[in-house]
Amino acid sequence: MHVAMVTSTPMPPEEGIGYYTYNLSKELQNRGHRVTIVTRGGLRGTATTHDGLQIRRVPYVPAYPFHVDVHGVFLQRRLRRLDPDIVHTHTPLTPAVDIETPVVSTIHTSVVEDAKQTDSLDPGALAHRFVTRVTSKRTIAAQAESATKLATVAHSVKDELADHFGLTDVHVVGNGVNLSEFEDVDDSEERFGLFVGRLSYRKGIADLLDAWERLPEDRRIPLKIVGKGPLRDQLEDRLDGTSLADEISFLGHLPRADLLRLYQQATLFVVPSHYEGLPTVLLEAMAAETPVVSTAVSGALDVIDDGENGVLVPPRAPEEMQDAILALLRDPESRDRLAAHGRTTVEREYTWDAVANRYLGLYEASLNV
Repeated sequence: MHVAMVTSTPMPPEEGIGYYTYNLSKELQNRGHRVTIVTRGGLRGTATTHDGLQIRRVPYVPAYPFHVDVHGVFLQRRLRRLDPDIVHTHTPLTPAVDIETPVVSTIHTSVVEDAKQTDSLDPGALAHRFVTRVTSKRTIAAQAESATKLATVAHSVKDELADHFGLTDVHVVGNGVNLSEFEDVDDSEERFGLFVGRLSYRKGIADLLDAWERLPEDRRIPLKIVGKGPLRDQLEDRLDGTSLADEISFLGHLPRADLLRLYQQATLFVVPSHYEGLPTVLLEAMAAETPVVSTAVSGALDVIDDGENGVLVPPRAPEEMQDAILALLRDPESRDRLAAHGRTTVEREYTWDAVANRYLGLYEASLNV
């Protein structure tokens, strides 16, 4: 089967949807399917390969608010030349596809809830967010109309699609991890907390810093923050001159091997987000057998059974987050139990093998419509 995997994110991947597209594509390719990833390029299209995958970058002109529509003209032409058996689009911000080929569309976020979060009160940033929200909602509606089958990553997103778009026939396929990356056990005795994600408002990173500051000094361990984003300078300025300045380190974007090592070495992993789909970093921490404290939002509610395979706390509640972190720091037996159960959860439901099986079922159903 030839699958054209369509995304609006960079390739090689740099963030969540990009890694999702890449990992699914690799799993399908490993099973003998042909996969071509089609994404945005510059003013001219290019054809390259990455890790054995064919990458086609279609011309993209940032002519807001018509950028998606203009890109869609070039995308349609490229897809017709590729002539795949299945087109698989990943929203938001991918154009609707109007060709004879069956289309499966994964809607990673409804955009409506995501757009309520803001990183800045700067008029330009707010204007860009408004345009993005309007454009995304329009493209999701168009995708829903043109797709043969609709999918999403979490039940919370499915509920949002029903509430805001009236879409009810949506399949929840989840997210996945590569368990083989977490087979080598790292026995490091270094103790530290870990956050991995974009440094933006909706990720709740400021709440995490508040929680860390509330920890008793005799129980506080270092905190390592991996990722980049618009809030980094503001967060570092906030810590400057405080007792946390030497205990919290901003590591930026790390090579994959370094990130995997941190997952396995960490004493605990924290997901403080205000909103998510189903974050890959949550599943990766669980796969690495690192105990997780997460806000009770979105996809985390699909994965975590509070007190069994992780700990859930309310969003925007630094004091309760601090309580949960402190309880785990004081109780190594609980950390071990949560870590083991977290790994079992991922093995059972959240591997790319399991996710690919669900998508192949949707592909076959789409071909038989």
